[in-house]
Amino acid sequence: MRQRLGRKGMLRVCHPQQPQAASGISYGIQANEMPYALAAQGLGMTDATREMDRKIKDQIMSNNQWRPIFCLFSTLCLAAPAGQSQTAVDSAAQRLRRLIEITPAVRSVADEEIKLPMGEVFAQGSTNWCWAYSTFHTTRTYYLNTPVLSSEAFAWRNALQDVNTPAAFRSFVGRRHDTSQTGHPEGFVSDMQEDGVPSQPWVGLVPANRRDLPVVSDGGFSPAAIGDQYLPKAEILKIVRDNLQRGIGSSWCGQGHCISIYGIKVNGDQPTAYHIADSASSSPTYEASPSRIHQYLELIFTMKE
Repeated sequence: MRQRLGRKGMLRVCHPQQPQAASGISYGIQANEMPYALAAQGLGMTDATREMDRKIKDQIMSNNQWRPIFCLFSTLCLAAPAGQSQTAVDSAAQRLRRLIEITPAVRSVADEEIKLPMGEVFAQGSTNWCWAYSTFHTTRTYYLNTPVLSSEAFAWRNALQDVNTPAAFRSFVGRRHDTSQTGHPEGFVSDMQEDGVPSQPWVGLVPANRRDLPVVSDGGFSPAAIGDQYLPKAEILKIVRDNLQRGIGSSWCGQGHCISIYGIKVNGDQPTAYHIADSASSSPTYEASPSRIHQYLELIFTMKE
């Protein structure tokens, strides 16, 4: 069984009776009301987290009521119970927000702040389209607010304006993907290009330490297969910060969910908060902890010349 993922990659679906390591990153669906963690390799997992992973995996494999498992870029595959996709989406997004949000009681100190105009943050509802929504919010922020654009970028502006309402955007994605479709931010760019917009230097950036995570070659996709680049995490974070100064946001993916970074607070040389737009949150903008954003980073999708 395969599902379409943009123009260049395929989403591999695993089955509980045949556990396998995942061959790529796919975002949008997680286990219902269950904690989860990523693979141990290179991510500094504690013994307690490894034990949690083991228990979750045992539960998934022994429970024949679970749907086929959508594999993440980890040794643990996660699934949502049949008929409960909205709860699964909520659970993943809510857990991520608990992990990364700076609460109002903790004031972030800053002597410099960049906050790009975000506009309305569209709600993804019961879909698994966080990968598309986050990339739409990121690209819209750049193309609709940059005063001087090339002819190619102006074509993007016009195309994004055509889908710049919640109903129009949902219709645009829905013509191509089922609401259960998980994916990669590049899939939204591929969808836009299929409608005729020109290529622009949007690219996925993966921390270099993820290169050694186990992969399989059974026809699934890996980051390299869809054009992602492996870079040291510090270099990726510098690109995110430099791009914000140029009016360019980034889509951030980790822990099974994608969000948009549209601003930063800095004290000296150190970031003290990121401004986040989250399509799966009831209050869709908030500030996130830099240490947690850095810790859970799996993929940044942004411009890189």
